[in-house]
Amino acid sequence: MSFATEATGPQVGVKTEIGLRWSAIFGGWLVAGGIAFLLYVAGLAIGFAAFDPYNASATAKGIGIGTALWMVLTWAVALFLGGMFASWFDGKTDRTVGALHGIAVWGLSIAATFVAGCVGHDAGCTGGCSGCARRGGPGHRSRERGGKRDHGTAGSAHAAHRAG
Repeated sequence: MSFATEATGPQVGVKTEIGLRWSAIFGGWLVAGGIAFLLYVAGLAIGFAAFDPYNASATAKGIGIGTALWMVLTWAVALFLGGMFASWFDGKTDRTVGALHGIAVWGLSIAATFVAGCVGHDAGCTGGCSGCARRGGPGHRSRERGGKRDHGTAGSAHAAHRAG
């Protein structure tokens, strides 16, 4: 018995491109952020419960290692669950598209963290330095004043402003 197959042209109505739903990705990112917040609060509670004021050096070492491990574990669990929620929210049964939604949640989270870190770092650096220069404050140079070096404290800036 032989089967004959007939070559046909492109099928009408068949979608070949993969479409991502950004609402599902954003929702998964929000879920990951909420889960991370709850896990961080739980870690904070565990850390306070484990604190021993009578053995501060050993406690500090343990809390430092525990904090690093808890942060990595928290983000891994939260982003895994956020990616899983994003794959559920997309409304498709295709595992490949669901995996892409999960990867997009990880990528969005990493990009948002990087941007927030850069904006915060930039605002902290320029806000502090430009604020002093703009107000005529102490700046970063030390000045000679009456045989003593003045390193630009706030009190000396006010005294210099009143003196001249």
